[in-house]
Amino acid sequence: MRKEIHRRTGTRRALIEAFRDLVNRKDFDRITVREIAELAGVSRNSFYSYYANTADLLDDVVHERIVGCYYVEETDHWCGWEESKENLAAFFDENRDFLADVFRGSEDFRRSYFFGLCMDILDLAAQKLGWSLPADEKMFLAGGLGALVTDWLFRQRDVTPRAFADWLYRGLRKNLAGFGWADHETEPLKED
Repeated sequence: MRKEIHRRTGTRRALIEAFRDLVNRKDFDRITVREIAELAGVSRNSFYSYYANTADLLDDVVHERIVGCYYVEETDHWCGWEESKENLAAFFDENRDFLADVFRGSEDFRRSYFFGLCMDILDLAAQKLGWSLPADEKMFLAGGLGALVTDWLFRQRDVTPRAFADWLYRGLRKNLAGFGWADHETEPLKED
């Protein structure tokens, strides 16, 4: 069955599907490359032709897609407030249970992962939009954003992805307008 999935979807997609399946059954830090490759119906060498390790695969499944909610590298397109909010809500809507499964283990792991993810988004925004944020403020903001996401994932299960994205963006628009992100919008920034 898995070899059939591999033929139908390609190696990379089969590895991602196998990884997602394993995450439903066990903690991320207990998943091995061998298990992923076997379930995907590919060799370990095939795995390594796409990913260096399981953390690299996790980054492909989570990090790259969340960063893609804000910036589309292929077209050098920085998404505006509304587009990125819609993209993020759609990503969380599709992947919330998966994310909760991946990060259900160590709280330190999920906090550091989302901190790093938020730092990358802030760095990319600063680079693409030409605004600067002092390092200590960037770290504070990334830590806060990462904590908000993980709190929502694990403690606020009754809050929908759409409601969370709306709430998050209301706060972000107010706090980041001074750094020039709002200057790239097609609609004027309004106080909530």
